Amino acid sequence: MTDLKEITIKVPIDIAEYYRHADQLEKLQIETKIAFVLKNQLLSRTSATNKLRQTMTEIGKKAVDNGLTPEILASILNDIEFRNPVSLRNRVSVTFPTAQNAPQ
Repeated sequence: MTDLKEITIKVPIDIAEYYRHADQLEKLQIETKIAFVLKNQLLSRTSATNKLRQTMTEIGKKAVDNGLTPEILASILNDIEFRNPVSLRNRVSVTFPTAQNAPQ
C-alpha cells in the first residue's frame, strides 16, 4: 500500500477504545487487516461482475448462433409484455454480438 487515504468507519465503543489506546504498530496491523478485508470484498465483487458479463456474452453468442435475431427477441418480449402488462422495455437491455464486440 503506497498511496493511503484516511476513511472513517463506525465500530462498537469497545473496539474504538481499544484502537484509540493501541500503539503505532498495533494500529498499523489493524489498518492493514481492514484494508485487506476491504480489498478482498472489492476483488470478489469485481470478479463476480466480470464472470456475469462473460456468462451473458456467451449466452448471447449461443442465442445468435442458434438463430435468435433482434426481431425474434423483440417478438418474444412483446409477447411476454402482452401477457404481463408490466413493461420490460425499461428494464431489459440486449446487445447482440457483432464482429467488433464479439468475444475472441
